[in-house]
Amino acid sequence: MSMQSDRAVRICCALSTALWMALSGSVVHADVRVVQVSARMAALGTDLQVGDVLATSSGSSLTLQRFRQLEWTDAQSAPVALQRQREGQWQSVSLPAGEWAVDVVEVDALPDAATFDLANAAHRESQLRERWQQTYQLSMPSAAWGIALMRELARHGKATEIQTLLPDVFAVASEAERVAVLYAVHSALTPQALLEWTRKAQASATVANDPALVNLTILAYAQLRDLSATESTATALFSDQADNLWGMRAALALALNAFRQHDHAQAEAWLAKAEALAARIAPTGLDTANAQVLRGVIDERLGRSSGMATLEGGLQRLRMLDPNSAAHGRAAFNAHFIALSQTPRDLILAERYAREALTVMARVAPASNAHAQARTALADVLWRQLQLTEAEQLFTQAWRDSKALDPVSYETLSTRLQLAQVWQAQGRLDEAIAASREIEATWAELPDDHFVRASSLRQDLLRFRAGWFLDAGDGATAQADINAALPLSDKPARPDWTLLLVDAERLQGNWSQAQAHLQTLRTQLEGTEVSRLDGVELALTEARLQRDQGQTAAALASYQRAIALLGTAREKAASREDLRARWASRFQALFKEPMAMALGSQSVRDLAILEAQYRWQAARALLGDGPIATALPWPTEVPRATALERDQVLFSMVVMPDRTALLVYLPDRVLPQVFELPVGAEQWRERVQRWRTLLAAPDAQAAAHAAQVQGHALYRALFGTLPAEVLSKPRWVIVPDADLHDLPWAALVVDDAAQPTYLVERASVAIAASVDAFNLLSQRPSTGRRAVGAGDAVAEPLLSDDTVQRQSSELALAAARDEVLALREVFGPDTDIALGAQASEAWLRERARTAQWLHIAVHGVLDRENPLRSALLLSPGSGEIDDDGNVTAAEVMSHWTLPGSLVALSACDSASGQAFGGEGLQGLVQALQVVGARSVYGTLWGVDDASTGWLMRALQPRIAAGEELDSALASSQRDWLQGAREAEASWWHDALATLGLVDRLPSAAAEPYFWAGLSVHGATRSEVRR
Repeated sequence: MSMQSDRAVRICCALSTALWMALSGSVVHADVRVVQVSARMAALGTDLQVGDVLATSSGSSLTLQRFRQLEWTDAQSAPVALQRQREGQWQSVSLPAGEWAVDVVEVDALPDAATFDLANAAHRESQLRERWQQTYQLSMPSAAWGIALMRELARHGKATEIQTLLPDVFAVASEAERVAVLYAVHSALTPQALLEWTRKAQASATVANDPALVNLTILAYAQLRDLSATESTATALFSDQADNLWGMRAALALALNAFRQHDHAQAEAWLAKAEALAARIAPTGLDTANAQVLRGVIDERLGRSSGMATLEGGLQRLRMLDPNSAAHGRAAFNAHFIALSQTPRDLILAERYAREALTVMARVAPASNAHAQARTALADVLWRQLQLTEAEQLFTQAWRDSKALDPVSYETLSTRLQLAQVWQAQGRLDEAIAASREIEATWAELPDDHFVRASSLRQDLLRFRAGWFLDAGDGATAQADINAALPLSDKPARPDWTLLLVDAERLQGNWSQAQAHLQTLRTQLEGTEVSRLDGVELALTEARLQRDQGQTAAALASYQRAIALLGTAREKAASREDLRARWASRFQALFKEPMAMALGSQSVRDLAILEAQYRWQAARALLGDGPIATALPWPTEVPRATALERDQVLFSMVVMPDRTALLVYLPDRVLPQVFELPVGAEQWRERVQRWRTLLAAPDAQAAAHAAQVQGHALYRALFGTLPAEVLSKPRWVIVPDADLHDLPWAALVVDDAAQPTYLVERASVAIAASVDAFNLLSQRPSTGRRAVGAGDAVAEPLLSDDTVQRQSSELALAAARDEVLALREVFGPDTDIALGAQASEAWLRERARTAQWLHIAVHGVLDRENPLRSALLLSPGSGEIDDDGNVTAAEVMSHWTLPGSLVALSACDSASGQAFGGEGLQGLVQALQVVGARSVYGTLWGVDDASTGWLMRALQPRIAAGEELDSALASSQRDWLQGAREAEASWWHDALATLGLVDRLPSAAAEPYFWAGLSVHGATRSEVRR
């Protein structure tokens, strides 16, 4: 716009103003133009836009200085009435009580100010920067454009640019503008930097103890966790400003300060004062929302059921009034803590809040402690879910971020300690201990008056490390840490410390001292309500002490008490079954230790009942959470494998640290036969991983030979001592445990000759989660009406960094397409199939409801650490979240229903997952069985497309003919193996394949990699009807 046109606009504005003045009888001064408006204004019903001109009607000039004074003084006691001009029209406007977060410049500061499109977020920063640079070069620069630019930078968390720009803006700012500068950017500054800049502003202030600056000082002290300085400063501010919002914020800070010191009565008293002031002055404003968040936190800590709802109400207000702000992020951070304290603990909700906090803090304060702590919060939730790899990554980054800000802060050291906990859980004890000793050394070097020295950090460290040593069987070192920790508190030792002492003395063989500590613990707990989890730990500790002293009967009774308490605690551990299973898997010792005792004493009945209890939850999961779950009572008698047919045998394995129990169930026996295998958990892990590595290289002759040797050694270790009457059964059902879930059982080598004899050539193999699970799935009726197939999907990777990619060659897709098309030939013309883009998630989910045979031939993605994120990649349909093509195991469990279907997953790694002890193997197979599948065919690795397609096509007619599910798979694998061996032995096979007369087989096709990855899980009796 030209100078002349701008002048014309100003003349029009003046005429409009004159007309308004004539009508109103008042004098108006239009001196400031709005260049930036927070979302808070619209949320509170204040109609204010970029470009509006603001004025007073009182006759006083609305300068930039006066505008800021109104915000920091008048608006702290009541709303402020101004006049607003928009498009030549004047109207009254009321700016709400509280901080406005509105930026203004003088109307005449730059003649063409109105030409700037500051409402355009994409261009706002560059336009504000240009205006600031132009203004800064003037002889008397104004800070107004700099404040607006600083607020925009803070909104996007650009801390480095703020630090560069702040000195220049601060230097030209008026006293009131300096306050505005600091409020615009305080969330992007470190607490130390905020404190320093606030002191600079106070040094040049004409008003002693300016409340706006004192409030910033309190914010800095609170973030530094300087409780004493926070209390004295906030108390003084409240005393001076007890009737306005500055006093309200001081009271709120004092409430939080008291809460951090566990003085809940004082916290409530101060919070009540803050709430009363906020309700009177700004009942719908930001301060009320902040008070509501703290009220929710305090109510939750005091056991009031309204805590979460109250906090969520405050958080929802912040999402509207101050979205993507530090206050918003802190509220979400607090909400995640409350979700963790719910009964049952809501890990899913906690994760959602933690991710919200991290997203917000990454935007507004990426280089802050708050951002690092939000990352720590998410890591902690994932650690509780046993997602250790992602938790480790987040803790590591959070520790590095905190260390860069302050290498000796509480946040830095405590995050390092949490990272060490993850390492210990991953079996990296040496690294965990080394980290703990580094933290301890740093703590020791701090000055005596450093606030970290007054925290519980060192005591927490010693408690955690003592537990690590106890888990490793080192009672003496654990006791040294316990003894060092107890004097750090002037309070009596908590019961958990006494429990650690019992275990430390027990491991050293000091029975009498351990018994004395146990008696002390009982005295401590007299008249108190012991939590279910504490009761579990107490009963387990007592059981171990009794076991080590040879008191077998008493020990078994104590183990049973612990197991009973675990069942109750498990239901309260998380709100979702898969998370309860993860949590409970940490307590496998409750079952395996008494099983080891029963195995040692050859008490078959006790061992069988304990084994059924160990696996009970895996079977119960198949019944859901409804009334039908009562159909599976808690095991008190030896289970019977009632679903076994006369030609079948069931092997149930329980892997212990130093041995394995093998229970053999036959259809005509009341009690199982029990065998002790002298191989423990770590040995199985090493052997299975080595064999799987060798099997993955079928073209390497040396690896193939080594795989054969290893396969034979594994067979002998597992079944070498069993009698012939057991081994001669032609159909095997196997219940694995721990790393044995990863075994391709069919490929075990029975006879290590030049041409090996594989187990599949002697017997079929099916996998079950437990004896009870096998019985339940075998009884599940099949009510499906037709075969359904989907394949050759147009899939997209789940994540941008996903290693699974869509294979583009026609050959790679041909097998999947052929598998699905073959269904109609086998099961008839009413078979429902979808290929390519038609094979969408929504299409398959709907048709699966009536599927008797459900065949899915697509790419698969395995997430071993979080197996419910393992997925089948179909074609994206509508693009909605439930039709995006990524069918995760979690989505199957939440949204699918199957009518006793037989499911074939012709997809890589579809039968893999993560084993959680007796809770079962989580993943796609378990998810499908939970929602109604009787049996599932799946794969144990990234299988060859051509061989898997061949096996699936060979399987289909056998199933349609009524052949048993395990037998059909074994027959198909034997046919492949025979054909591969014949091809290797014949000189004319390649010639016939070239002529198209026989299938061309891959090189080394007889190796297990090509045929042994396919397995069947669940019932073995077929109910598929043609």
